[in-house]
Order: sequence, then structure tokens, then C-alpha cells
Amino acid sequence: MKKIIGALALFAALATQSAGAQDRPTIYRGGPIVTMDGDTPHLAKAVVASDGKIIFVGDEKGARRAAGKDALIHDLAGSTMLPGFVDAHSHFAVALQMAGGLDLWDKSLPAVTDIASLQGVIRDFIARRAIPKGGWVVVWQYNDEALKERRHITRAELDAVSPDHKIVVLHISLHGLVANSAALAAAGLSDASQPPPGGLMLRDDAGRLNGVLLEKAMYQMLPAMPQPTAEQKLAMLDAAQARYFAEGYTHAQDGATSPTDLGFFTSDAARARLKIDRALLPIYTSLDALLAKPDIQFRTYQDHVKIEGVKFILDGSPQARTAYFTRDYERGSPSGDHPWHGQPIVSQKEFDTLARKARQWRRRDRHGDQGLRCAGDQGGRRSPPDRHPLAVPAPRPIARLCPHRCRPRLFFKPHMVLGRRPPQQFPEGGGRLHQSLPCRARSRPHRVEPQRFQRNPARHALHALDVDGTRLPDRRCRRCRPAA
Repeated sequence: MKKIIGALALFAALATQSAGAQDRPTIYRGGPIVTMDGDTPHLAKAVVASDGKIIFVGDEKGARRAAGKDALIHDLAGSTMLPGFVDAHSHFAVALQMAGGLDLWDKSLPAVTDIASLQGVIRDFIARRAIPKGGWVVVWQYNDEALKERRHITRAELDAVSPDHKIVVLHISLHGLVANSAALAAAGLSDASQPPPGGLMLRDDAGRLNGVLLEKAMYQMLPAMPQPTAEQKLAMLDAAQARYFAEGYTHAQDGATSPTDLGFFTSDAARARLKIDRALLPIYTSLDALLAKPDIQFRTYQDHVKIEGVKFILDGSPQARTAYFTRDYERGSPSGDHPWHGQPIVSQKEFDTLARKARQWRRRDRHGDQGLRCAGDQGGRRSPPDRHPLAVPAPRPIARLCPHRCRPRLFFKPHMVLGRRPPQQFPEGGGRLHQSLPCRARSRPHRVEPQRFQRNPARHALHALDVDGTRLPDRRCRRCRPAA
């Protein structure tokens, strides 16, 4: 039985070894090797790698000739070998920033199913790490939709864990966080604080901040939080790359690269340690400083690193119910208010100004269909399709791309890259978004299916791949099982 193992990637097998680490050439053989070379994929019988590079692809006789007598043999045992995957959307820098924090995806932790279990995991983490009073506790991969209560943990509930520590719980979408009283105070936030345009600060029934900061409101917390040093990032670099390699990715993207991370990834020290190819998308808020650099080069690799474009964030996240839609969310706003269809993060005027500066090098994230409308017309000018690379996770907004002459670029979220099951941001079975603004499609309610970022769709596609007339099915898969 032939097996498809997506994580067994051709270049990933080599990338985990630094240049010069392979003293003897290695021959990979014993299974279908899909080259993906050109418009039509082809099969090869063997691959030879030496010193971290592929030196031969072809038949076994030629491979043995190229490798020499002392070559190592790696038997694929019927597994299919693939080229490394290209990550179209993730946040590589986050893997470095997570150093020292609490990762709720850690399989060694007890299951987090409700607010009480979340409190317990945080409390145990503080005790296990012996974090002193006044120290920061940063929690990653928090998902309110996975909790039994289907709501955010609150400032008061985090205070109950420890009022003496600064606790910040980052939402899985990276579009929001929850902070306790000590963390809010450290960021200079009080009950009198007001959210900036494009941000949300949720409040309790008494009108006090309940700790939930979404979109631009969370930006007021981030500067106060501890940031890893360049030395700490270097120490985490190998582990971060290994997580991508384990899923078969040999090219990673860093969306919304901060100026600090841009300096780190383009430093000589980081480039010397990088094995994975990296595409950086500096955040639009640093656009002026970026374009002012005389030596800036876009879309040109320099030691595994290139600056692909500029990252614009126009609206929020469907997971956080902050994406900007033309129709209302069934469950209302993050605070439960109705009607609510999200809001833009930047004004049309602000975006138009910035987009004109970066027209040649830009990447924009728009998660809701109204966010597509905001970006569709920049100052009355519509650019040709190749000027509008676009990342769209939700299925329905794609239908609205045509009037704006945009082309979709579908992507895997970070939790897919790291091989975890993601949240369900809409009610089970699909959430209805009831129409509130004028829209052409009045004939039926707008229904968005839950985003299930599992590896199944990609796996099914690989099973059905027709290579040189040879189909590679997985007979264990009902959808891919050939007809009798």
C-alpha cells in the first residue's frame, strides 16, 4: 500500500542538516518521488543529497553513479517524497516571541476545556516556573470558542489566578488579548481609557474594563510586554525552524514583521543560522521608515531572506468576530451587542495614502467582504490583477473579488503550519451572517461555514494527484479510494 506522508518533504529532509553536516552522500529511494518540476509533475526513482544540497534526481542507476560507493541509503518504504511546501501565510516571528511563555498547544499540559481549567493551567505554570511577584506571564494560543462557556476569560478571573503577576492571554487569532489588572496598569490603561479608532475595549456591567482588548486596542498593551532579546531569538531559531520542517515547510512567511524583527532577520547572525527560506512582510505602520532605506531590496533573496512586500491590515479576524462584513454576525459583537458586522482598522483615507506609497510592493489582509470593498478602489484608481495579491481565509468573500479585480491567495493559518486543530469561530454547522447593509445578494441569507484548517483537503488532493499517468491514492481514505 502506497502512503502519502505530507510531512516527508524532499528539501525538509535536507534542511534540518546544516551545510557540511553530511559527510557522505545520501540516496533516497524506494517510493514515488514527485518532483513538481514545471507545469506537469513527474516521478523520479531516486534523489541524491550531499552537503545539504540535492545533486541528482533521476533513476537509481544514475543516482548510485552520482553518489559513489560510500553513499548512505534512505529507504522510503513506499512513502511518497515531495518537495518542501511553501508557506503562504504565517507569523514566523511569533515562534521566537513565545520563548518563556505558556503555550496552550503544549501536549504535555492538561486539557483546557473551560475557564476553570484555563485558570488552573496558568496557576500551575506560575508555580512551576517560580515566576516572582511582579513578573510577566504571557499565555499563547488561547481560544475562547473552545471553552465550555463560549466567552472570554475576564480580568477578574485572571486576577483570581494571581493579582501579583502581570498576566496577558493572547488570542489564537493574534487580533486580541485578555489582561489582568496588573498588566493593564503596567500598560497605563484604566477604566477611564478609551479605545483608539479601529480598536475595542470590552467592559463589564459596571462599565469597568474587563481586560479584553481587540484589534488596535491591544497595540497599547504590546509595548509594555517583555520582548525577547536578539540573543534569546537566536537561541529559539533552530527550534522554530524545526517546527516548520516537521510539517514539510521549507519556505516560511512572516506576516506583519515589526521593525525590530526586520532588523533581526536581516542581521548577519540570524542569516548565518537560517536554513529555511523566509519571506518578510513588514507591517504598514513602519512603511515610511522602510521605504526611506536607500539599500532596501524587495523580492530579492539575501541568504534565505527576502522582503516580499508590505503588510496592510484593513479589518479584524472572523475568529475574534471583528472582521468587517456587509452583514451582521449572528452572535453579535465580541461583547454581544447587536447589530454588528465588524469595523475597519484603518480609514479609507489612511489606506489610500499608504497604498499609493507602496503600490509596487504590497500585501493586504482582508478577512471580511466589506474589507474587500475598502481596498478595491484606492483613490479612484483600480490596479491590474497582478497588483492585488490577497489573503482570504473565509470562503464567501471570494465571490466579491471580481468587481475589485483582485485575485485570491489562499493560505494556511499558523495553527495549520504547526499541525494543530484550530478553533471554530462560527457556531457549529456554520454561522449565519444576517444582512444589514445594501448588498446585491439579497436572495438568501449569508452563511459562512466554519473554517476547519485541517490538513485533510491538501491530503486528499495529494492522494488524487496524477503523476506521469500514475495516480497516487490512499486506500485508507474513503474520499480518495478508487472505484472498484
